[in-house]
Amino acid sequence: MPNWELVGGIVAIITLIVLLVTNIVVVVRSITKNEDKLSFLKEEFEKFKKEIIQRIDENHESEKEQIERLERKQDRHNGMYENTIKALESAKSAHHRIDEMKGQGRVEYL
Repeated sequence: MPNWELVGGIVAIITLIVLLVTNIVVVVRSITKNEDKLSFLKEEFEKFKKEIIQRIDENHESEKEQIERLERKQDRHNGMYENTIKALESAKSAHHRIDEMKGQGRVEYL
């Protein structure tokens, strides 16, 4: 006749061992799944980072071009301003000479 207490104890130990192994397998699978998820997230983050850096570089180039265009416009404006000042000074000088000629009687109809 079998010793049922001994058999029950062995069954209990085997059950505990199976549960322990099952829990270990679950924990290991969970860790590897988390590592896979972490790896995926790292890859996605790197892609996103590269895309952001590329967009920043594109915007930077666009802004540089706009600044250069504005600098050229400013240079043209400054040149026109300087030429206008020279023309005004020349006109002022011409008016003084005309006024002197009128005063000397060399110009009658101005």
